[in-house]
Amino acid sequence: MVLSLRDLVIGYTSPLCQPMTFDVECGESVVLVGRSGVGKTTLLSTVLGMHRPLSGTVLVDGINVHKIKYDDLARLRSTTIGTVFQHGELLSTYTAEQNVILPRLLANKSDSHVTDEAIELLKELRVEPSRLGSDLSGGERQRVALARALINHPRLILADEPTGSLDPNMRDEVIELLFAVTQRNNAGLLIVTHDPIVASHADRIVSLD
Repeated sequence: MVLSLRDLVIGYTSPLCQPMTFDVECGESVVLVGRSGVGKTTLLSTVLGMHRPLSGTVLVDGINVHKIKYDDLARLRSTTIGTVFQHGELLSTYTAEQNVILPRLLANKSDSHVTDEAIELLKELRVEPSRLGSDLSGGERQRVALARALINHPRLILADEPTGSLDPNMRDEVIELLFAVTQRNNAGLLIVTHDPIVASHADRIVSLD
């Protein structure tokens, strides 16, 4: 398994939801659903090691993300975890290609294959590599964000409302790409969403109470 949560309680001064225990296997897609404020985005932040749980453990690829040094955590995020945010979170003055290759260059500045891989990913996702982030449509931004999440061949992909800002047609296109590409790469996929259409694509749904 690539992600394992054991008796995890998330929150700030008090718990946001009941303790959680579940796993995500490589090649498996899991969707998190629940009312607003129950802690879905906080859970993703906890998995990333950005927020400490009140109790319990988070293991990513067998590593407890809250028991390692900051540099090791940063390396784990860049090499093992890919993240897709709701609005893409791209650098507007960088091209699509530059946005995609940045995480790989941060991990390995001498990588000679990253440009070819980025262009191939963007070609598959139908985005012109030379276009600036500021000139991309909402759907294109999400496709670039997906390419960026995949460029380091992560074993786990986290997606926070990845289609929340898209119209229905673009939502369907992006979500099909997200599920298809992550499955093909045998990555575990954990998605936070309010959208039942997105949830219907998943292997499993976890409801936070």
